[in-house]
This record gives sequence, structure tokens and C-alpha cells, in this order.
Amino acid sequence: VYARGKGEVYIYGGDFSTPEGDDETYVINKKDADKATTKIVIYGGTFKNFDPALGKTENPTEGFVAEGYKSVKDGNLYVVVPATVDAVASTSTAVTEALAEGKSVVLSQDVEATATIQMSNAEAVLDGNGKSISGDLTGYYNSAVSTVGGTIKNIAIVTGCERSITSDKFEGDLIIDNVTTDKTGYGLNVRPSNNGDGYKMIVTNSTFKAWNSFTCPATFTNCHFGQGEYWVNKGYPDAYDRLIKPYTDVVFENCTFEKGFYLDLSAYVGTTVKLVNCSVAGVALTKDMFKNQSTSTSGNQLVSELDGNTALWYEATDAVWATVVVE
Repeated sequence: VYARGKGEVYIYGGDFSTPEGDDETYVINKKDADKATTKIVIYGGTFKNFDPALGKTENPTEGFVAEGYKSVKDGNLYVVVPATVDAVASTSTAVTEALAEGKSVVLSQDVEATATIQMSNAEAVLDGNGKSISGDLTGYYNSAVSTVGGTIKNIAIVTGCERSITSDKFEGDLIIDNVTTDKTGYGLNVRPSNNGDGYKMIVTNSTFKAWNSFTCPATFTNCHFGQGEYWVNKGYPDAYDRLIKPYTDVVFENCTFEKGFYLDLSAYVGTTVKLVNCSVAGVALTKDMFKNQSTSTSGNQLVSELDGNTALWYEATDAVWATVVVE
């Protein structure tokens, strides 16, 4: 990045480095003759072999990190984060250790998981910083992240493991924002005891391409639900990769569902699913699209015919239906 003339540069994220072995090119630099008229301010990003807080490319040295932010070293990487962030890490072990202390942790690079990341403190914050978690954690009890609550944000979970985000107990609300799950069996497998013990799951701005199930009250806002590919590659029906099965009240607001997405209501007994300003395959959902069946048959459907195919399927057992509210 090179600023000259009256150029102003504001950096909010991304990865910055020079080619391996290149010791002459500057990662961040101002033209010497234009130092007084140029500006570089950094609010986020990962910088390899360059500390933007010191700005050694300038003479005299000049830091580029914005007020209220700091540069944190992790190996040969420097990550610009808010001053309130406690730690930066790049391995599943280091992330788990920091989260156990209730810290706010930012990933410095993509993580190749060798073990499940454990969020054992509901005060913890896992900020993916736009990075991903990948790996091959096989087996039902392995997941990318196991949590008792806290915040998970700005991350793509693309592991080959069976579950992305899991929980078997809550010690606080679980907040999920700007998270993508793909190539996993379960996007959300959040099954805390006692329906969350009074805590809830709040999900925003996220994408799930998988089977999803949860036993705690939940809200989804500005989320997208689509087709995954984990279960079908193991010989199961492709519907397993586009399913959501709630066990308690849930609200979907401003959410989109891909054509054929499966809303499984078979776990519902006297609870409510609410769909507010939602759409399936680009078609807005309305009250008239629902047709409750008097008998339990697989494939009871939310009637939204597109190209002769049903856009969204739903199912319930023993003729016990959730109260479905569409607004």
C-alpha cells in the first residue's frame, strides 16, 4: 500500500504481505516527498513481517494504527484489533486456552483445527477476523467449536467434521454474527439442557448450509439457509443438508431459504415458529402459503410452488402442529 500526493488510505481488514524473500518492498509506505499531505489509518488487518504500529518504513518512524486500536504480534504476523481485544491466536489449542479465561480472541490466520475449540467461559468472544476454521475432525462428538455461550463472529467454518457449533449446556446467551458454515454435517447442533436454562441463542447475518437443530429459544435475523453437501456424500438424502429442526420457540426475521429447504417441525409440541418478512427461493412467504394437514405424512408442505416443485417442506408427527405465524 503506497500513499502519495494528497492520498488518504483507510484499512479496515484484509491480509497484507510481500512475496517471500522480498526484503525491499514495503508493505505500507508513504512517498517521502508527500509525507505532510498523505494519510494512512489502519483499523484492522493482518500484516506479515510488518508492525503497522511502528511504521519503520517511515523516517522518522510513524505508526499507522488508529486511535483506540492496537497491533498484536502472533509469530510473524501483526494483527490490528480494537484495544479491548485480549489475545490473538492461530491454533485451536491457543484459542481454547484464551477463551477459557473469558478473553476476547481474534484469529490471526486461517486455523487448521487439530482439536475442537472449546468456549468454556460464557464471557468469551471468538472473533474470526474474516478467517476460517478447517480440518478433518471426524466423529459425532467432534466439532469445530463447542460452547457454553458467549459470542462467535466474523468466521467461516468449513471443516470436514460432523458439527460446526455445538453446545450441551448454556451458562449465558450464545450470540452468533456473520458466521458461515459449509461442508459440515450440522451447522448448529445446539442442544443445551433445560431449554437453555433461561438463556437464548441470537443469530444475525449468517449463512448455514447444513442440518441445524437447537433446544433453546432462538432468533435468526438476516440469515440465509441453503444446501450443503456433507450428508449426501455419505449416502443420505440431500434434504439432510438443507434442514432446520427447532425444539423450542424460534423467530426468523428477514431470512431467506433456498428452494426445497426443509423446516422440520416434528420436535414441536405447542410452541411457535414465527416467520417475519422471509422468502423462499426469492418468493415472499405469506400466510396463504401454509396448508396444515390433519394427518401425519412425511412431506407435508408449505405451499409455494415454483417450477412445479415445492419451495419449502415441513413435517410434524401425530397431527401435533406448531403454531406457525407469518408476517
